[in-house]
Amino acid sequence: MKQFVFLASLASLLASAVSCDVPSQPASVNFSLEIFHGDLLFCVEEPSGDGLSDAIANVTEGIDGSQVVHVGIACQQNGRMMVLEATPSHGVWLTPIDKFFEEAEYDDEGNPCVFVGRLRDTLGLAASVQRAKQFIGLPYDTLYAPDDKQIYCSELVQLSYLRPDGTPIFRTRPMSFSDSSGDIAPYWRKLYAERGIPVPEGMPGTNPGDLSRDSLALWIIRP
Repeated sequence: MKQFVFLASLASLLASAVSCDVPSQPASVNFSLEIFHGDLLFCVEEPSGDGLSDAIANVTEGIDGSQVVHVGIACQQNGRMMVLEATPSHGVWLTPIDKFFEEAEYDDEGNPCVFVGRLRDTLGLAASVQRAKQFIGLPYDTLYAPDDKQIYCSELVQLSYLRPDGTPIFRTRPMSFSDSSGDIAPYWRKLYAERGIPVPEGMPGTNPGDLSRDSLALWIIRP
């Protein structure tokens, strides 16, 4: 399996996969991050307002309580390491991995708040990444509907990462748009009201936080 290594020349920018919001795992700017084809890159963000990332964080939970708001797929493309991801501004697309990290949030020590999730069973991994590439060009699913005409970030992973027998590695779960109060969060009430459709509470789906907590499928790389 190929790997991609960020070395000391990029230490201040891409030095480590850190567990932001997990004090027991401090960042280390001396840590070289090895990223393999097919790794999942989980982005953690602190609350900053009332945008989409905060809306996702308010109704989901990442590993060890972290606020995982996005996930991308590391992949080799023409000898270059890229990240395959679904974003609201680009839909499903490939972005250079250095750009992906430049746009990540950083902790107080200047390290990017990114976890690396590596599959415990890599059988069929190459086929899963190739399957994910077939979604390139599809628009981002702003309504998080359970179909593949439009795709959101964790849905891209869930639909693409299959075992050799065709069964999903990451299962869907009932979606929740409720915050800690148990009520539908204002962001989601407003979004779906503007579209004239009900909030799809309980519909099958996925989110990046749930993926990061799937210890049966992944192990999370930390300094």
